[in-house]
Amino acid sequence: MIGTTTSAPSLAAQLPGRIGGWLRRTLPEGRGLADDRWLPRHRVMTAVLWLHVVGLPVYGVYRGYGVLHCLVDTAPMAVMWLAAAQPRGGRTFRSVMSALGLMTAAALLVHLSGGVIEAHFHFFVMVALLSLYQDWVPFLLALAFVVVQHGVMGALFPATVYDHLDAYEHPWRWAFIHGGFVLAAAAANVYVWRTSEEDHRLSQAEVERSESAFRALFERNPQPMWVYDGETLAFLAVNDAAIACYGYSREEFLTMRITDIRTLSEGQRLLRHMAAEEQFLAGTWEHRAKDGRTVHAEVHSQPLEFHGHDARLVVVVDLTTRVTLESELRHQAFHDVLTGLANRALFHSRLAQLRGGRGHEGPIAVLTIDVDDFKAVNDSHGHSAGDAVLVEIAKRLADGVRSGDTPARMGGDEFAVLLDGAGPAEARQLADRLLDALRRPITVGAAEVWITASIGVAIDQAGALASDDLLRHADIATYEAKADGKNRARLFQPGMQSGVLHRLEIAADLRRALERDE
Repeated sequence: MIGTTTSAPSLAAQLPGRIGGWLRRTLPEGRGLADDRWLPRHRVMTAVLWLHVVGLPVYGVYRGYGVLHCLVDTAPMAVMWLAAAQPRGGRTFRSVMSALGLMTAAALLVHLSGGVIEAHFHFFVMVALLSLYQDWVPFLLALAFVVVQHGVMGALFPATVYDHLDAYEHPWRWAFIHGGFVLAAAAANVYVWRTSEEDHRLSQAEVERSESAFRALFERNPQPMWVYDGETLAFLAVNDAAIACYGYSREEFLTMRITDIRTLSEGQRLLRHMAAEEQFLAGTWEHRAKDGRTVHAEVHSQPLEFHGHDARLVVVVDLTTRVTLESELRHQAFHDVLTGLANRALFHSRLAQLRGGRGHEGPIAVLTIDVDDFKAVNDSHGHSAGDAVLVEIAKRLADGVRSGDTPARMGGDEFAVLLDGAGPAEARQLADRLLDALRRPITVGAAEVWITASIGVAIDQAGALASDDLLRHADIATYEAKADGKNRARLFQPGMQSGVLHRLEIAADLRRALERDE
């Protein structure tokens, strides 16, 4: 059996592929620039071309040519400039018109100069300028223009292209000599072009890596984050944590501005805050969630370039739970847990504020309220029922006082009310209303509980009494009300103090006598 073997491709067969691969690695890709990079460069080309359209006729007249001759020579350039400047033309067409116009300008300069060698350097400048397009079409067109123009014009009108005899006799030889040097310069431009593409590719890759890392950090961050436009204040991006915290969908967020999640006063404060033009901003704010909740937020922001926008990146620390807890703790520190009324500490604080307030000249009244025989309620119905009765008493007191008055539970079955600006008559009227309110039966489960209270009223007309003295006077008046049969109110009178002290002394003597079996 005769076998067949497959031989490796010969070097000659591999050579075209290797050359093609080398060219692809060496030469620029020439895919063209992005619009935002191409347009500024094209404007430079058209501006340079316009300078030639205007300047070359002047140079021609200076060289001794007629005005009409110069205008006719520059007319094609003017047409090419108009075509290149038209925004409706495609990019390739406008680039080609620009390239033809600039190369025609270089050829005309050589012609008007009489073909002097120095004028040919202008071609090198134009080819280098056209390499900024980073597009093979206008660049190769420019190179072909140099060779063909030197050959054709050199053969037909050698004196307009060259300024020596050998070039007159051998125009194509000198066309290729000039073209060779232009190609050498072009090779340097191509190398710079290729390097620029590679730098741009590496830079773009770095930007993409950076953006990818930012997106990962942004999207997966457990803290609410967003990006907003620094000029319009519109949301540009939000992460999932912000959506969960505020209740808006991503689509809803992206139709809103950052002022939409703030109250009117907070929005005005934000505008003042941003007017400071600081790089890094931080502060605590009250935001509004979609369901109307208040979100207490600690906000940190900094400048950020975001998809062409001068934007700011915001990181939010949600303080709502902490603020709510702190508020509850403050409330518990100054309010009675069972009834919700002010406690003894808050009562004394507000009394001190009234007495120390600037310009306070009106009377201050204190009512102390002691529930009569409350122990019987606990003994008969249990402590749970007693707590329910205390809660109802607190409600009736809160409903019965004036706006601005401070009802408080001082402890146990003792309550008090602080009245600002109430004289004896008004304080006594309020005490009577509260007595009437407390006399109404209280339903606890299936039972009705009837209670009464004794109220003492003390007035400080001119701010001459210390707070403790004012409270002691009210307590003495309460003691008198109980001594008079309970279920009534008494206004403190100076003589009450000695009577109470006398009764207390009698009670003390009786206790001592009982202890001695007398």
